[in-house]
Amino acid sequence: LVISGSDAGSSYYKVVLEDAEGDKVTVRVNVDGRVSLTKSMVDSVGNASFNASDVRYVSIVVDDPSAKTGTLAITTGGLEYVPVIAATTTSALTILPVGSSVVEMEPKGYNTVTGFTQTSASVASFTYNLDNGTGNNRWAGALISLGSGFSLLAQNLVISGSDAGSSYYKVVLEDAEGDKVTVRVNVDGRVSLTKSMVDSVGNASFNASDVRYVSIVVDDPSAKTGTLAITTGGLEYVPVIAATTTSALTILPVGSSVVEMEPKGYNTVTGFTQTSASVASFTYNLDNGTGNNRWAGALISLGSGFSLLAQNLVISGSDAGSSYYKVVLEDAE
Repeated sequence: LVISGSDAGSSYYKVVLEDAEGDKVTVRVNVDGRVSLTKSMVDSVGNASFNASDVRYVSIVVDDPSAKTGTLAITTGGLEYVPVIAATTTSALTILPVGSSVVEMEPKGYNTVTGFTQTSASVASFTYNLDNGTGNNRWAGALISLGSGFSLLAQNLVISGSDAGSSYYKVVLEDAEGDKVTVRVNVDGRVSLTKSMVDSVGNASFNASDVRYVSIVVDDPSAKTGTLAITTGGLEYVPVIAATTTSALTILPVGSSVVEMEPKGYNTVTGFTQTSASVASFTYNLDNGTGNNRWAGALISLGSGFSLLAQNLVISGSDAGSSYYKVVLEDAE
């Protein structure tokens, strides 16, 4: 075991090795710089109970009677490290890859996220109560999926977070293989996550060119309740229509038509009728589908095209069998 220690305030320091069973051996180091702790050195202590093949802890201790104050600097490799962002940036928010989305995230069985909202393709927030969790489950968060992946080699990842209820939050980046790095953010506002920052963590397995997930987590021991607001760009967003309109129905372009639509190989549309130039309906059985194929629909072709710049599109739908339906608009491309 090769480590380096340096302390101008003491004439020596001690290294205490502890195995999985709690047995210990102590070595005194009288020099500054890189030193090697060997099996033969440990054996010379004469502690037959010490298991040199399963060392779990290394304590570095200053107890020199002649020392008073000082600083002991330790150098090694492979320690876990969480970089800290303590300043905001003026850089533009990152437009995330196509297909990026955000959802709430909480430990299984613990209702630490008490509310989640997304109001646009760039703004989402979650409210939390960390006292609904305990121990390692005392956290709350949101998970951003980055579509086909994001490369920190090509550009920095700039996001904005704000939370008056906590003194910090953490950003956990995860690559396509599941390797992770964690960054702590101590400020509210726009921050930049960089390749050099990720490299400083020392996780050689992490692939900064293929980041797939960004977790934003609150686990501040001093925090209880709050709201963390997230701002970025390019998130998938599905607006919700919760009220009807009194506007007149739209007269569709010449050549418009309607047909049933269902997943290939799945008979989810069990009936389709069109009774006039303005009325059509379809009956469905979603249990005839499964997974991503559990849907049914109708397709309206809009002739030569319809412009929402020129007018709103007003249609009417009614379905007693479902709590909602979706309208998907598709352009010429």
